[in-house]
Amino acid sequence: MRLLQLDFTAIGPFPGSHCIDFTKFEADGLYLLRGDTGSGKSTIIDALTFALFGQVAGGSASSKDRLRSNYAAPEVESAVTLRFEVNAGIFEVERRPEYVVAGRKTPVPGRVRLSRLSLDEDGQVLHDEVLATKIREVNGLVEELLGVNYSQFLQTVVLPQGQFAEFIRASSDSRKAILSAIFATAQFERFQRRLQELWLDSEQDLKERRLELVFSAQQISEDCAEAASAQDWDTCLDAASKQLQESRNHYLNLNQVERDRHGALLELGNLAAQSRRISLAKQRAQQLSLEESRLRAADPQVQQWRTALERAEAARAVLVVAEKESAAAAAVADLCAHSKQLEEGIRKLGNSDFDGDVEAAWESLRLQLVEAQTGAEAEAEYSRLKAQLDALNGDVERLENSVSEAKQLAEQSRSAIPEREAYIQQLQPIVDTLPQLLADEKQLLQQLEVVAKADALRQELKQVAEDIGRASLALDSAGRIRDDLLQRWLDSSAADLARHLQSGQPCPVCGSTSHPNPREMESSDVHLTDVERAQEEWKESNEAFLGLRAKQDKLTAAISDFNQQVGGQDEASLRLQEQSLAEQKQRLEAAREYLTKLEAEIETLRNSAQESDARLVADSSELATLQERLRNTRDTCQQLDSQVVRARGRYDTVAQRLASLRAEQELVQQLRKCSQQLVSARDKHSSINDELTQVLSDSQFASLQQAQANGLADQEMGALVEQVSAHERAVSAMQTRRADLEAEGLFLRESADTQWLESLAKQANAHYLDARGALQVAIAKHQQVSDKFSDLRTKVSAYRELAADSEPVRVLAQAAKGAMLGDNKRISLDTWVLFSQFDDVLAAANPHLQQFSAGRYQLKRTVVDAGSRSRSVGLGLAVIDSETDGERTPSSLSGGETFYTSLALALGLVEVISSYAGGIQFRSLIIDEGFGSLDNARLDEVMAGLEAMHTAGRTVGMVSHVTEMRNRIHTGVEVESKGNGRGSTLKVYG
Repeated sequence: MRLLQLDFTAIGPFPGSHCIDFTKFEADGLYLLRGDTGSGKSTIIDALTFALFGQVAGGSASSKDRLRSNYAAPEVESAVTLRFEVNAGIFEVERRPEYVVAGRKTPVPGRVRLSRLSLDEDGQVLHDEVLATKIREVNGLVEELLGVNYSQFLQTVVLPQGQFAEFIRASSDSRKAILSAIFATAQFERFQRRLQELWLDSEQDLKERRLELVFSAQQISEDCAEAASAQDWDTCLDAASKQLQESRNHYLNLNQVERDRHGALLELGNLAAQSRRISLAKQRAQQLSLEESRLRAADPQVQQWRTALERAEAARAVLVVAEKESAAAAAVADLCAHSKQLEEGIRKLGNSDFDGDVEAAWESLRLQLVEAQTGAEAEAEYSRLKAQLDALNGDVERLENSVSEAKQLAEQSRSAIPEREAYIQQLQPIVDTLPQLLADEKQLLQQLEVVAKADALRQELKQVAEDIGRASLALDSAGRIRDDLLQRWLDSSAADLARHLQSGQPCPVCGSTSHPNPREMESSDVHLTDVERAQEEWKESNEAFLGLRAKQDKLTAAISDFNQQVGGQDEASLRLQEQSLAEQKQRLEAAREYLTKLEAEIETLRNSAQESDARLVADSSELATLQERLRNTRDTCQQLDSQVVRARGRYDTVAQRLASLRAEQELVQQLRKCSQQLVSARDKHSSINDELTQVLSDSQFASLQQAQANGLADQEMGALVEQVSAHERAVSAMQTRRADLEAEGLFLRESADTQWLESLAKQANAHYLDARGALQVAIAKHQQVSDKFSDLRTKVSAYRELAADSEPVRVLAQAAKGAMLGDNKRISLDTWVLFSQFDDVLAAANPHLQQFSAGRYQLKRTVVDAGSRSRSVGLGLAVIDSETDGERTPSSLSGGETFYTSLALALGLVEVISSYAGGIQFRSLIIDEGFGSLDNARLDEVMAGLEAMHTAGRTVGMVSHVTEMRNRIHTGVEVESKGNGRGSTLKVYG
């Protein structure tokens, strides 16, 4: 993310409009927001965060009400506009805060707009595409474009005053809350909470299932209920199965009793039924005799119906032929009427002079159609040739113009060649000097390379001189140490000599054999080995000094040699020569390119002249051919026009005559067909009339009217046929029943005492019903036990399945809740997830911290903060001090140490969040205050680290009123108070 430009009006202490172009600071890499305390430096930070996220940098602890300037005129509207660049392009967000103008009650409504910009090379807007104008939509799009949210932005791009140091002072609980907000790990906490809820729900569900199982078991048996209460499901099911088997045996015994009583009841029923059948057979014999007498009385009427049906059948044969004759006569009449209509239509059209001769009219029309068709073809050909004639006229005119144009082009091309050949003669000698210029340029580049090598050697010589100075100091120091140790050794040599004296042995100095008061060794005395070691260190320092002096002489000689190679010229003069050669080379290259261009133009002009000549010859030949075709086409058109006039006749167009002729020809064709059909219809009518005469003479009727009188409608004949058939079916059925009754012979037998048999059957039925009722009760009870057993078995299976399914949830919930450590503390899932992210932050922060602290401090994650009562573990923080080789708490750091440690942590967060956000590059950083707590040494180290960030492509802004910072950074924004209650203003300097 890269900040480009910030514009704001009537914001905070600034009543006017101001613009900060951040791109002007990118060359230096560091810039300063300076001004007195309370002048409004932090307001610029507020404007930045408000533009992007609609919030000021102070977060929930600060109010957006401070955005409206109290110094602005009521008619001036507050607004902030920020232009920034991300991987997706350049965008601009404008926000206007909601505020209440003094003296009014209705607030000025807030507004927001996010746009994608297209800029030209000068930074001017070419296109402004509005993406969103609603607060929620703009906030969501800004987070998506930046790849960070508001909390992460305040840890990566803008580090507000006093806030970015809160992290290092925070407890584990607070640090967890900060990291959770930055890395959005709330999802793991929600997942942990959801697992706990699922576990509790499953436990409650299992409890309810157990209660249901105990209740179901109680309905089967007490043994079953006791096993269910003890959750002994196998024993519970065994007891239920035993109860089910006892119920089944009971209902099987009752079933056998019911079957025995049912057999006795059936036997008595059969006897009673036999007696009833004999009585019924006698009654049926009497009924058949009566029915036979009734059917014999109806025989005369049935015979009359048969006679009427026979006469109606004979009349139907005559009437069918009569209907055919009537239909044939009607067809003849219809054809005669149609023929008259066709003749009238033919006469009305009047093309064939019709006089009743159909064939003559047909031939006349055929000949006229041939003539008209030929005329239509001639008319179409005339239209085609007329269009072709117009096209030929256009082609002739085009070719005449082309011939004229080809002549002009050929003349123009040839006339332009001499001028360009003259230019070539002038430029060729100039271009010929280019090879010598290139050789001079090559020699100059070699000299510049020599100068660069000499400059590098001078830098190395400068470093060697500094090393010689340090080596000289080291040599002097080693000499002084050696001389001091030597003198001290000489001073303590008496004690060393006394240490080797023996009683009775002469002293090597005085020769005395008595040693009354020998000197003893003291702690400050020096041994000879110390003197020898100091001598070796002096030799090493001397050798290093001499080696550096030799290297200095060698570098000096090499620089002198390089100076001789370039003739004593310095880099500046060579650069001037290089610039001059480059300008000459550019002019010669331009001349050579122009020369090449002229040669190409001459070749193009010659080719153009040749092409124009060829085009002139081809167009002239084609023009003559087209003119001949034009004359022939005109003659053909005149001939066709005469032929079309003849083909029209009395009609306006040939098409009209053709349509009339074809319509009349169609009518003549229909008349021919109608005449043929009429002859056939008359022949058919005559034949059918003869057939009617013959059928009538063959029938029993004297006339057609008599046949019609004996005829019957189909419905009447059907009714008579049905009556006759019904009588015959009744006779047949009566005879069949009599034969069946005689075959049974029951009406000839004597029947038993039916009432006695029915009394016995009634008693047997009562016994059977009692047995059946008992059986049904047993079956119902068995079914109930079976249903309860099945329900119990299903519930037990479901309970076991639910218990098995809930076990992973229980295990996961306990694991997510975290293992219990000492002091009743746990490491929960969301905290464990933050471990690796916190470690990544520390790994990224430690290189910065080591540079800021000159290698003294590193940060380390601990299980808990020392002396902390925080419930969260694993997010503690300790400082490793290399000077004491121990660990310190962050609270033990001084103000300056706390500042640069917090700054290192913030920079580590920048790198980690950048990598977590898909490699987003944060090219802008603003740090608000804290530099005043650093001494000069630490300030140097921090500034060196920030300058290294510029080398990596980042621009760093620092908010400070410290004078030392003004001396170090020469570009930035200065905020000045106007005084007298008029607010502040700012200016960009550097």
